[in-house]
Amino acid sequence: MSKRIDKKRQKNFHITPPVSEPPVKDIDIFIQYQDHEYFEADILNKIEEKCKANGLEITCKEKLSVYIKPEDQKAYFTYSTLHDFVEL
Repeated sequence: MSKRIDKKRQKNFHITPPVSEPPVKDIDIFIQYQDHEYFEADILNKIEEKCKANGLEITCKEKLSVYIKPEDQKAYFTYSTLHDFVEL
């Protein structure tokens, strides 16, 4: 075979990348601090309730930032224009 045909075959030969597994979504996160234990899902539910009380619905479009301060038993958060905290 000629080099020209070999190059043409190489161009037409496509390798499909292996399909990767989706990231694990069923994760439980616990925060333990001085004989207290806080469950991440409970904290997020409280934040979601606080946002709804302020007329905001949490979506994937906005970034939610959570700062957990266990020594104060509070989780501070920012979402959209709301900057607030919830009691742990």
